[in-house]
Amino acid sequence: MLQRLFFPLCVGLVLMGCSPSLNWRQVRLKPEPVSTTGAQDDAVALQALLPCKPDRATRPQRMAGYEVMVTMLGCEADGGLFALAVAVPGSPQAVMAVLAQWQTHVLASVRAQGGSRKPFTPKGADASPPGTQLLARGRAGSAQGDSGMPETPGASGSAMNVQAVWFVRGGRLYHAAVYAERLSQAMTEPFFSSLAFE
Repeated sequence: MLQRLFFPLCVGLVLMGCSPSLNWRQVRLKPEPVSTTGAQDDAVALQALLPCKPDRATRPQRMAGYEVMVTMLGCEADGGLFALAVAVPGSPQAVMAVLAQWQTHVLASVRAQGGSRKPFTPKGADASPPGTQLLARGRAGSAQGDSGMPETPGASGSAMNVQAVWFVRGGRLYHAAVYAERLSQAMTEPFFSSLAFE
């Protein structure tokens, strides 16, 4: 509704990748230290732009049979939910298993089947396993359950789109996603193109 009222005014701003309701700011996501030996943690921060001030949470999650520490940043703006997360599995086998379950969960959260996938590797990410981008369309309102992943915005049963990416650096699994009834380039381009490691 608000977008329709401001559409004539925003056309120029949207073409420049801006929107009055998207107040982009740089954020850094770094996993919680996992070393119990006192050794220096070599994790570098993931840099990103978010269009709103994020909430932050860190907690252990059970994913694909593994206990995984997940740190997440998330916020809502312009009808979309923006999320960044990093999971710290304990082994290469755990990374692949957690990745597969995470992708399945994202599809289930919008009650989507399959979606389209293509390679995605931000600056500084590991080449193997290769990063992936998923674009899927479904419906909002699926229960969050015990996964700890964000619940999709919108009324139950309303159209819901998700654009999500996963990539690895140093044995840590990173995830970024935007959920919205309508995904626009003004929402997704600044967010996904900003992903890079320091």
